[in-house]
Amino acid sequence: MSNSLEPNQKNAGVHRVALDEDEIDVLRSKEEIAKVIERIGFGPGQSIIMLACIMGWLGDGMKPLLLSFILPSMAKDWPETSSIERGLVASSLFLGMLIGSFIFGTVADKIGRKSTLAITSIFAIGFTVAASFSPTPWVLMLFEMGLGFGVGGNLPVCYTLFVEFIPQKRRGFYLALLATAWSAGEVIAAAIAWGVMAEHGWRRLLQISTIPTGAILFVLPFIPESPRFLLMRMKGRRAFSILQKIGNRNRRPIPSHIEGLIPYHSTTSSGVSSRKRELLAPLKRLFNKQNRKQTVILWLMWLCASCGLLGVIIFLPDYFHAKGIGNMSIYEDIFLSTTGNVPGIIVAAFLIETRLGRKKTMAILSFLCAAFIFVLGPVSSATYLIVASAISKFFLYGLWAAIGKNNFEGVSFPIAK
Repeated sequence: MSNSLEPNQKNAGVHRVALDEDEIDVLRSKEEIAKVIERIGFGPGQSIIMLACIMGWLGDGMKPLLLSFILPSMAKDWPETSSIERGLVASSLFLGMLIGSFIFGTVADKIGRKSTLAITSIFAIGFTVAASFSPTPWVLMLFEMGLGFGVGGNLPVCYTLFVEFIPQKRRGFYLALLATAWSAGEVIAAAIAWGVMAEHGWRRLLQISTIPTGAILFVLPFIPESPRFLLMRMKGRRAFSILQKIGNRNRRPIPSHIEGLIPYHSTTSSGVSSRKRELLAPLKRLFNKQNRKQTVILWLMWLCASCGLLGVIIFLPDYFHAKGIGNMSIYEDIFLSTTGNVPGIIVAAFLIETRLGRKKTMAILSFLCAAFIFVLGPVSSATYLIVASAISKFFLYGLWAAIGKNNFEGVSFPIAK
């Protein structure tokens, strides 16, 4: 007699596997990992994981705004700095993020989320401190690229680690909560700059900004490895033990008749093992027939949203200088311009769940973003600039949250890369 895994697993890239009677009896005492996570819910058992991921995103969210404060200050430390050099310094952070996100996404599927998070955090802290001692703009550019390499790896690894512990029914809410950490990082960076830049300069500001990322290293020993990763690596007992402990802490223990987790028999797992040395394997999966359309759409959406948001963040201090806002008030003004960040995410998360849905919400937010960014051009009053920039960030961060929540719709493989 033979049987097969559940038909609904076919959509997750799962092969049908013929089983004999003994194997069927074993599987009857096991349950899919997604269903087990739904059973244990979300609560105190995942609190330390949520804290680590929030601290990671909060620290990463500080970096673009800190860079925007460094660029105007470069003229004081290095008067001979050209606009090209300043542009290269600004670009180096994001080039590093591009490389880091791809490489560390792959690394996280090889050695685990927890170990990769430790590596990316050390990279981010080390290069941030190194950048604060930069003797020339070119050295600063190299250190900013290294910083971006760590931040680029930190973001997807935190995201993946977090989402792999969340029940699917509440995933949207908690991912929106994680997104607020990035925007809160910008608010905190602006607040610290307001109090530090005038007397201590950008070098001290960079050093202080390592605190949130450094906090990850302190809580990391208490964080469990992702059960999904362990299951992919055929470490089912350890994965089940982790979920049992979380369920007990959440006061929602796994029923006694469930004694283990159903392992993956997926193209994802076999693909990883059979193409260990193929660095482009993740891109091939993203652009296969099943995922191609969604990948292109999401990439274009993220490209446009990133150009808008990061463009405003990076160049707003320079723009304030160009409009004649004095050095004494600029950090206060930048701080005030961040007041729309968190409310924008909260409102977007609410609108997505209404009749508007994801598509209409993103369309409305995109239009309003463009409108208020356009208004920044002809406005010269400091008050109007602050109001317009705060409103534009309200819609920009809302758009980011809406796109981010859309990321996991239709995702068919639980891998960081």
